[in-house]
Order: sequence, then C-alpha cells, then structure tokens
Amino acid sequence: MTPDHARRATDSDGALPVSAKSDIVRHGILLRHATGTVAAVEYLTARGIDTAVIRRVMSGQALRQADRMALAMQGRTGIGG
Repeated sequence: MTPDHARRATDSDGALPVSAKSDIVRHGILLRHATGTVAAVEYLTARGIDTAVIRRVMSGQALRQADRMALAMQGRTGIGG
C-alpha cells in the first residue's frame, strides 16, 4: 500500500496531478488578463486542459477564490504569473 502522504490526486486520465492542472489553469487565467483570450486558450489547449474547463475559466464566471486572489496580485504588481 502507498502511504497517504505519498498519494497524489490525479485527473480522470491520470496524466497530471490535479495540483499541476490547477497551476496550469491559474497561469492560463493570468495569461488571459495579460495578453488576451486567444493566447490563453491556446496555452490551455496545448497542455491538455478539458474544453469545458477552458470555457468556464475564460468566461470569468465561478473563478476559485485562489484564482481571484492571483488576479488581484497581478493587478498590484503588474506581473503575469
């Protein structure tokens, strides 16, 4: 058996840990605000993010609190992720 601390949650296809996908999505959100939607969608698509997730985060609705905080920090620092 694998110890609990050694386990990693993965998405349904098991390709990347969920935390890695969350980081990719957050970077995509920051990229959208820095350079535009097209670049962000291309970035997320190239990294295998599901189209339903891309639609949700690009619409700006239902962003996670941590993503809202990252956007606020980007606005204060002028740095894009």
